[in-house]
Amino acid sequence: MPVEVLEEGSGRIAHVRMSGRLSKEDYQRYLSELERLIRQHGKIRVLAEIDDYRGLEMGAWWEDTRFALHHARDIERVAVVGGPQWWEAMGKFASALGVIQVRRFEQGQEAEARQWIESTGA
Repeated sequence: MPVEVLEEGSGRIAHVRMSGRLSKEDYQRYLSELERLIRQHGKIRVLAEIDDYRGLEMGAWWEDTRFALHHARDIERVAVVGGPQWWEAMGKFASALGVIQVRRFEQGQEAEARQWIESTGA
């Protein structure tokens, strides 16, 4: 399965594992899990571990954009472990807008990412 979502922190943290190329259907399942957690818990945080990322199908990009526009204020933080280097610049841009705090961590920095996603400080 290219996407797996696990609930942690009493459901307020979505621990997401992604690998390979994600289809629109994969992404829709992932986003529906995030929406369910948002309905249950209000604001959530996302810890995303990315392995062997090979991109998103065009339909998945659209789903991601639609979700971000609708739920940007429902996600407090996103910690991304792995994935392309350019995601770091995207995370800094999103954080600068003040909507969602996003940080990218290198593979092997899972402990640091978890510490940041669970912390109360910036």
